[in-house]
Amino acid sequence: MQQMGLADVVTVQHLFNSPKINPMRRFLLFAAMLVAFISIQAQSPEEVAPAIAHLSEVNAEWTHQPELAPKEEVHFENDIQRIHYHLDWVVKNLRRQTPSDLDQARLKTRLSLIDTLEAYAANEVFPQNIYHLERRPYFIDHRGVHCAVGYLMKASGHGDLAQRISLEQNYAYVREIRTEGVAEWADNQGFSLDELAWIQPGYAPSTSISTIGTGTNGPVLTMAPDFYDGGFVFAGDFTVLDGSPCNGVGFYRNGNLTCLPGLNGNVRQITKESNAIIAVGEFFGGGQTYPIAIHDSAGWRYEAIPGREGAIGTACFGAGGDRFMEVTITPPQTPGMQELWHLTVDNGWQRQLTVKGQINDIEGSYEGRIYVGHFDSTWVSRPSASDSLMLAHNLVFGPNYEHGWRTAGPEISDTAQVVKVLGSTIYIGGTCSPDQQICLTRYLNGTLQPVVLHNDLGGIQPASIQALAFYYQRQESQMIFGGDFYITPFVVTYGQHLAQLNLGINRREAIASLNGPVTDVVIRGDDVFFGGYFGNDSTGHLAMITDASTSIGQIDRPMVSVSPNPIEASGQVTGVQENCPYLLMDMSGRTVATGKLAGQEIDLSSISSGMYVLTLSDPRTMHRLKVVKQ
Repeated sequence: MQQMGLADVVTVQHLFNSPKINPMRRFLLFAAMLVAFISIQAQSPEEVAPAIAHLSEVNAEWTHQPELAPKEEVHFENDIQRIHYHLDWVVKNLRRQTPSDLDQARLKTRLSLIDTLEAYAANEVFPQNIYHLERRPYFIDHRGVHCAVGYLMKASGHGDLAQRISLEQNYAYVREIRTEGVAEWADNQGFSLDELAWIQPGYAPSTSISTIGTGTNGPVLTMAPDFYDGGFVFAGDFTVLDGSPCNGVGFYRNGNLTCLPGLNGNVRQITKESNAIIAVGEFFGGGQTYPIAIHDSAGWRYEAIPGREGAIGTACFGAGGDRFMEVTITPPQTPGMQELWHLTVDNGWQRQLTVKGQINDIEGSYEGRIYVGHFDSTWVSRPSASDSLMLAHNLVFGPNYEHGWRTAGPEISDTAQVVKVLGSTIYIGGTCSPDQQICLTRYLNGTLQPVVLHNDLGGIQPASIQALAFYYQRQESQMIFGGDFYITPFVVTYGQHLAQLNLGINRREAIASLNGPVTDVVIRGDDVFFGGYFGNDSTGHLAMITDASTSIGQIDRPMVSVSPNPIEASGQVTGVQENCPYLLMDMSGRTVATGKLAGQEIDLSSISSGMYVLTLSDPRTMHRLKVVKQ
């Protein structure tokens, strides 16, 4: 809900004092404004407040009929008790307001379903909001728990309608649902759509996604862990940090945000070493442009590369402090080209590589340093000799103790944005599209292997993976990945811009639904920190998941699969109980088959060729799979 601003208050005051409003209308206006004011103030369950305030927090429909709310002050131990209270009072009012035009059959059905709703409320098993940062309705949650309206549909023998709504508009309010058959079902059960909207609660977030202070007033573009004290540094396009002025660079440590003032310019990438913070980008001082800024105990200083005045830095890699580093720059003398420069105490700055295109990220590994971006050819610098040409597709490995400069490919994103290493495996994320399908690749045993494709993320729009991080959960390695993408419902859960990947079984699941891309992710201990463009979700462009090993584990499920897939006649389903009920829908949302598995087998011999969504409902949860019938 929107908050009342100063302009709104002035307008209300003007109207209230207007001589054109008679005393009775002034009183009614005051009462209406009081109800509206109460309804927009978020109430925690534990807070003692008028019942209308708590009820309006659960469902804004109460603001349209506040006279039906109890005249008492209440509080609750948790949001579950508050939802129970809401449903109880809806039940009381539904019983008082029986429509006069119902025939006996519909009246009997209505009264029976009101009893069902009362029992549903008393049971206090409601959906969980684990993918949104704000209160949202969930028609059917990740465990298969139905909302109040969905439960009434299921109880009336129309569970297929509830599941179609879940597939098509799972997080929509009743008034927004366009699934065919909803109005007809409501009328046949003796309810109006207004009554269904009144029944439907919104659920508070149950994930541990939370803000970090008040965040920033602009996007966070780059983050880097501090391996020495458990914090991280970050930079972006912001002028306010945690409510105080800040010119684009900050530090997080022990729950506190601190600005690093004094930098004049724009940061492209940042890293933290033992004795310094290294940033690359475009920095200004003394009438000159610098590609590198270094922060230590003396504050910020700028550094240039000899002979490359006016260059802009794009990526950096530190290994042992500010006197041993690698940076990539875009020199003004050679548009469309970038150079990789290496700094050591003994030899100073030396050019290592020139690429036609751009390098976006650098990482170290047992294979040598890894350079990824968007380029098609490179020139390796050689002492006292001409540079040697090497064709490369967005990936180059630097020399190590066994090999010199080399490349691999072409199974990699159209533009590689990020590279991270886990043990002996290298992961590379980047942009993808219907024409360029690879979003995430792993390099293992000398081979590039696509892991996540555009079909998994982007629908018909381009997508990108811009951030990668790893943690360990239940004896399995997990990857958090962020970027600009949409997890489709056919992958099990809806979500945008932040997801996890189980590296053992290659299963993807959304862990948030943010309204803007995630640009970087850092894991410190058990906590996941991420930044980006999602500030309108009240996270201030900087947020965290507390204890990822448990909070993200809420959506952990057994692996469910169908083999073979595509199916010629029948297939075997693993990961669910025997004789599990199923629903098969075509891509337009039309139900084409329902039934139960024959043990673990599903028979599709009578189904036409095409792509379908298979919904399996066992006692614990509901699973959705995309299957193809040959």
